[in-house]
Amino acid sequence: GRNSMSFRIPRMAGQLQTGGGSGKEVGDSSSDSSVTRADVTLYLEHRHQHLENRVEFNAESIAADGVTATQLSLEHALDYARTLHRLKWRSIVNQGDNSGAANATSFNYLNTDLEGSESKGSWSSNATYSYDPSRSLGLNLGGSIAGTKREQQHISYALTEKLVYRLFTTNGVIRRIAEFTEELGYEKTSIADVNGRGSSLFGRFSAAYFPTRYLYGKLRTEITSYPGSGSLQQVHAGEIGLDYEKLKLVASYTEGKKNRESAALPEVAERLWNVEVRKIF
Repeated sequence: GRNSMSFRIPRMAGQLQTGGGSGKEVGDSSSDSSVTRADVTLYLEHRHQHLENRVEFNAESIAADGVTATQLSLEHALDYARTLHRLKWRSIVNQGDNSGAANATSFNYLNTDLEGSESKGSWSSNATYSYDPSRSLGLNLGGSIAGTKREQQHISYALTEKLVYRLFTTNGVIRRIAEFTEELGYEKTSIADVNGRGSSLFGRFSAAYFPTRYLYGKLRTEITSYPGSGSLQQVHAGEIGLDYEKLKLVASYTEGKKNRESAALPEVAERLWNVEVRKIF
């Protein structure tokens, strides 16, 4: 195993920025504005066989036009890899002025708008696990949670699952001839989004067929529901393509439908045809 510890001061300087314009942001300094920036990073790493751990602390301070902003962050990264199994886990805590929002979600069906309140800190933790027992089968699991300190505490979390199955030729040159993918996901937030929805659940299934090395066809269907709101969204798509080294031809069709959520919002249906030709010279 290997352990290491490092101390780094990458920059600590006072500088005079010149140029036109005015404003209170650092990037909009006038000709007589001075900006002082300093940051310090400490980290500790440990590696042993298939496991890697890293803990990092960062402190950063910026002073401009008599205003000082300070941010502190603590991060942890864990990686575990073997022949069939892989695990990746990331966590971070931010504290300080305008430290932003930690985003936990693996997909974004909820459009939470929190621009109106200033963030005082955030934290997040997300993990992904992969299991690949063979080239034909693959499983991915994901989970994440995050929180943001604002006028009211905002917490969100998400869970995802993805299963992939592939078929290959059994004689001659081995190549993929078909692929089937199934995905499930759930997302929930403590503050409802701009449409009044606080959670979402989606399922997606796709299939691809490769009769030759250059010709393929794909089908995809996806259903998203928003528990508690009665909203349901469906998307169905198909695609046929030729994919040569210097020429690509693709024809696709997508159809989407969203049911009527309320008397004020009508049912929505959309259809899209798309043809793409790409030539590389």
